[in-house]
Parts: sequence; C-alpha cells; structure tokens
Amino acid sequence: MDELKHYLNLIRMKNIKFVLLIGIFAIYSCKKDKIPSVSGITIDPNPVGTTRNTNITASVADADNIQWYIDDSESGNANPFTWKATAPGMHILKLEATSKAGSVTKTDTIDVYDYDFRYSFWGDNVNAVMNSEPNNLYTVIDSGYYFEGDADSVFIAYGIGSSGLSLGGILYFQEYTNFNNYITDYSEYVSKLDLKYGDHVDITEWYDNTYKNDPNNWGMALENALVAFGAVWETSRDVIFIELYIGASTDHTLYFDETYLPVYLFKSTNPGKSIQSVRDKMRSLRSEIKNQKNIF
Repeated sequence: MDELKHYLNLIRMKNIKFVLLIGIFAIYSCKKDKIPSVSGITIDPNPVGTTRNTNITASVADADNIQWYIDDSESGNANPFTWKATAPGMHILKLEATSKAGSVTKTDTIDVYDYDFRYSFWGDNVNAVMNSEPNNLYTVIDSGYYFEGDADSVFIAYGIGSSGLSLGGILYFQEYTNFNNYITDYSEYVSKLDLKYGDHVDITEWYDNTYKNDPNNWGMALENALVAFGAVWETSRDVIFIELYIGASTDHTLYFDETYLPVYLFKSTNPGKSIQSVRDKMRSLRSEIKNQKNIF
C-alpha cells in the first residue's frame, strides 16, 4: 500500500512539473509574440514628384511581416520600400505589420506634386538636379549650370546656390530672318503653358504704338525694339515668365526665354524689381552660353 502511495506521489510530482513547464513556455511565448508597433513613417525625398524614386521607411517593432498599400493596392513588403509615383495628387499610404500575436495598421497620405522646374523641386541640391536630367552632360558657368536641350537651339539653365535650386530657365536661340516666326513660336509656347498653369497675365509692353493694332507687322515691331512680349503665371509654388524682346540699342540681342522661380522668392521683394532682376539673370545666362557655344 505504501509503495502504491509513493508511486502516485511521483506521478503527481511529474504532472506538476509538466504543468509548470507548460506555464513557463506560455509566459515566454506571450513575451516573445507581441503585437507590432509602428512609431512613424518617413518619406524621402520630400516633396514627392512623379517619375522620381521615393523611399518610404517605417519605424516598426515586433513585426514578423509588413505589407505596404498605395491606394488600397498591394505595393511591396520591403522596409524601406521604394515607390515611383506616376501622377500628381494625394495618395493613401497604408502599412500593415503582423506577428503571431496580432497586427497593426498605420495610414498616412502622400502628396505628389508637379515638379517646379523640369524634373526638380526648389531647394534640390546639385546632385539631385544633375541626376534628374535625361542628358547628364552639363556645363558649369558663372551663373549656374546648363544642359543642351532636345534641339541644338535650346538650352536649359539652372541657378543653384547654397540653399539649392532657386532659378530655372529655358533659353531659345532659334535664328529667323522673318521676325514674325519668333512671334509664332512665342504664341505656341504661351498656349502650352496656359494648358499646364492656367490663363496667363499679359505683361507685353509697347514702346511705340505704330504697329500695336497690326499683328501682321508685329515682327517688324519686335525687330525694331518697339515691343517686348511677355506673359506670367503664378501657382502656389512657382512664378513662370516667358519673354520675347530685343535688348537696348547698344545691345540689340534677341531675348527669348522661359524663366521659373519660387513664388516665395518673387513675393519677397517688389514685383517690378523682381522682374528686372530675373531679366538681368537671364541676360547673364544667355551671354555666357553664347560665348561658350559661339552662338550668334
């Protein structure tokens, strides 16, 4: 009888040890399998532009797996996650982090903008700007940098200072004997910019009204520096000018340029003074490009 009691006690002790082991394992498992936590999401670079790679990184803990969604579509499961926007606008970003203990979801929004100039934003550094251009062959000049455009007569200029990109320009060097052709090109460019930025404000100045009401002779007026054609657009981020005019009698250079600058820079000073400052900057760019490329 005593042996039977001893045997039963041994079984009880083993059962207690087994239960203790199960309890310890359960406690350990609960400690190990935590519900994930997400403390933040960073987006770089910011602002986000179309066709530019954007790195999205989550600060996440205790997750076995993560899944990114853009506008409710599965987009990737890496961290950081690289995304390339195809169109401007607001997009919904969602991160789902999971573990054996459960899951957590964090949402955010990504505002995708049109670029300020070409494929760059104001404030971009030299490397970002240079890498954004399809043609990565550029020339350094006193006033900034320039690339040769798609046509031999078109040049793309950048003004980049200590605070990054603050000026963009497209300089046209077409050579026509009939000055009405310049006005035709100018009108086409204005129409294209209207489609992108909305209706322009006309800043054309007539210094002599002889041909003002005779469009067929506007080329003659341009050639004789009787008129300076100009238009301007303003957005929440940018001010855009396009101008076509002949310089002073001592200069007599044809200026045909598109100019882009940050709206905060334009509004920080007197607008009239800003326009003249922009003209001076573009004249400097044109002069430097002409000298380097031996253009008329």
